[in-house]
Amino acid sequence: MKLGISASLEQLSLVLRYIFNGNTYERFVSYTKCTELNAEAIFTYITSALRDIDADMTNCVSQCYDGASVMSSRLTGVRTRVTDMNPSAIYIHCHAHQLNFVLVNTCCTVSQASYFFSLLESVYVFISSSISHAIFMKELGFTRQIQLKKLSDTRWSCRFSSINANTTILPLLHTLEEISESSTDRSINARGLLYQVASFSFFLSLALFNHVFAITNNLSILLQSEQISYSAAASSIKATRLEQPS
Repeated sequence: MKLGISASLEQLSLVLRYIFNGNTYERFVSYTKCTELNAEAIFTYITSALRDIDADMTNCVSQCYDGASVMSSRLTGVRTRVTDMNPSAIYIHCHAHQLNFVLVNTCCTVSQASYFFSLLESVYVFISSSISHAIFMKELGFTRQIQLKKLSDTRWSCRFSSINANTTILPLLHTLEEISESSTDRSINARGLLYQVASFSFFLSLALFNHVFAITNNLSILLQSEQISYSAAASSIKATRLEQPS
């Protein structure tokens, strides 16, 4: 049995992974409202939830978290409290979360990448206004549901959705051009964004990161699959690292 716990804000979710008749299953168990977020309190929430479904902690063979210190600390974290009760419950840092860290840190380190995603964020904020969004959807002909996505540092699949926008580039350019030629107070901002979005460096970055994120997005989805095993996850990561541009 594998234990997966993630804490977000003041709510804790409990998920169990187990093997039955040779098949792997993943089942949501419960949400718990957390009045305290220290390791001792979270551990108490977990053990209480397991008791409610008559699940024995001694049958747990692994525990998986997102790497937050309150969960993963070797000294006082939840992982240590679980292994004190059951030494067989090895700790695994969520591979999908680690992949996200790699992407975030890499893109923050490379100046061109940092500039590119900052520009995407600025475009999102600008287009999100009611007037800009109305013009943008008009340019799309209301036939597509494709929209720019707000960027997220914790869910980089949103970034793939943003840069996988070949079908929205022309409507985006037309929208910025139309607003830049208007007499509204947004025309100056639109003109500046249009100049940057229409540049060669933006299109080059768009093509490059579209390819990179297409590969890593597939890996992220695979790592979150209910059926994937630890060995399959390791093999998939290795295969992605060796994958060459087509």
